[in-house]
Amino acid sequence: PEELNSHAGLEYVSVLEPMYDYKQTLQNEFLTADIPASATEQKSAVYPRIKNMADGRFIMIYQGGQVASRILYSFSDDLKSWTDPVIMWGPYSVTTSAGKDTRRFTTADAVVLPSGEIIVVCSYRASSGYKNGIDCGLMLKRSSDNGLTWSDEQIIYNGPNWEPYLLYLPDGSIQCYFTDCIPQIKDSGTSVITSRDGGKTWGE
Repeated sequence: PEELNSHAGLEYVSVLEPMYDYKQTLQNEFLTADIPASATEQKSAVYPRIKNMADGRFIMIYQGGQVASRILYSFSDDLKSWTDPVIMWGPYSVTTSAGKDTRRFTTADAVVLPSGEIIVVCSYRASSGYKNGIDCGLMLKRSSDNGLTWSDEQIIYNGPNWEPYLLYLPDGSIQCYFTDCIPQIKDSGTSVITSRDGGKTWGE
């Protein structure tokens, strides 16, 4: 009935031990993170996110390079062996209100719904327009077959941002948190948009 602290008095000799059996290193040569900046340079894969899919396998989503232009993904049965990476979003030319530009993609996150559907959201931005808030926002893709095929891209938010995070709530709604920023004055905060229909439409 009394409160129990089995480590009382032992705090100073407690340690965290590395679990090397769980460590896997994926080399850049395999990840093919991005188009090399030069013939001898390979950009690093950053912002990895791993999700457990409905079929028991895992999907890893990441971006190519610190200032990225593309989002890639790979599958694993055991978190040790991974399939060859596939590009989910890659850069392409756009014409904005400021003229011709290139749309780039960065910082993706995903959530697996109880139905098994996978929703992935990433930040997109025009290379030149971003600093002025032109052609930037959040974009979504979904898969109903464990990542075999993906829907067309859907813009769910317009405005400068980075690092979206998806959260599924017990009431069935999905929240997307993100860094909401004003690049001109280097100001930022956190915002959230909510979907109550499985990610098809999103509130302000």
